[in-house]
Amino acid sequence: MAQVDSADVFPSLRTISTNSVGDLQEITSVPALRAGGVLSTDIVLSAVELGADANNIVVSIVENWGGSANSIAVDGNNIEVRLQETLTAASGGSPSTLDYNSSFTLTTLNNGGTTIDFHVVDNIATTSGQDEVKINASDDDVSVCLVGDISTYTNQNIYDLLTDTTTAWYAGLQNIFTVGDVAENTGNLQAIEFSSTFSNGSPDVNQSATLQEVADLITGSAEASALVSVTLDSAKANDLPSVDSEQLTGGADATIADLDADSQYVLLKIDEIHGL
Repeated sequence: MAQVDSADVFPSLRTISTNSVGDLQEITSVPALRAGGVLSTDIVLSAVELGADANNIVVSIVENWGGSANSIAVDGNNIEVRLQETLTAASGGSPSTLDYNSSFTLTTLNNGGTTIDFHVVDNIATTSGQDEVKINASDDDVSVCLVGDISTYTNQNIYDLLTDTTTAWYAGLQNIFTVGDVAENTGNLQAIEFSSTFSNGSPDVNQSATLQEVADLITGSAEASALVSVTLDSAKANDLPSVDSEQLTGGADATIADLDADSQYVLLKIDEIHGL
């Protein structure tokens, strides 16, 4: 009589063992993982395809490639962003400034023009009942809010409100402007109501490339974008990239479970089955 293979009779047949306490030692399913990496500190790379093969993808930035423009080349799993010039940071700009009552100068942290306004207003009912400095969250406008009449304040009083490190607003001001020293013989002069916009700033120029340009080269290439997707924080878009090479990591293939999903099985002990 011809021998019939058990799997031909029962296609779903599985051989699974138990451990020393009788627990089944079947393989459970694990989903595939996506490989990723970070290029030039801020460009987040994600493999398009799930699985371990994406761990072979390498994305590089090279400088001083020459040619007529920045370019990109893809060779298998290797993506090379080729920047035409040597990486050079922008320079030559100047910050915007504002003079308060010929007593002290405020200077923005960043070079270039700005729409930031600075105000000194009196007779304001503040929440605390004390003099306060308020920063507008949407545009960084700064208002010195005085509860008393301006005639009772000096330039030094305004300066002190802007430079007191113990206040709730001090840290926020440090992200907007610096405060210059009070000019000689002006601190005791009466303060004035004030409203003006920072001016005279000029932007840095001659930066060789930006992170956004690198990201655009990758997403604009059909071959490169078939391998990786790119995420870049808009706040970092104009930052200078760096020469870098990143191999993606973390990708893993899915593990297929021993048992089929949504199925019921009858367990039989092999020792009790003859001819299996």
